[in-house]
Amino acid sequence: MKNYKFTREQIRDTIAYRKANKIRKTLVTSRNNMIQINHGVNVCMHKGYNKWSDLSNANFTNKEIVKELYESIYKQL
Repeated sequence: MKNYKFTREQIRDTIAYRKANKIRKTLVTSRNNMIQINHGVNVCMHKGYNKWSDLSNANFTNKEIVKELYESIYKQL
């Protein structure tokens, strides 16, 4: 399967990012968090969102962003 990598702009376009407060937005677009989001989406593509969500220790905002990105990719397949 293909590995997906998202830019900050793609993450800023999600509904979950737009709903977040200023501090959360800063944290979401940090370098380390971007790596976690990209990894989360790739794991979801292999294992499914529900399994990833149960096993991961991601915060609520990251889970919402990963869910949005995953669903947008899954619709295209």
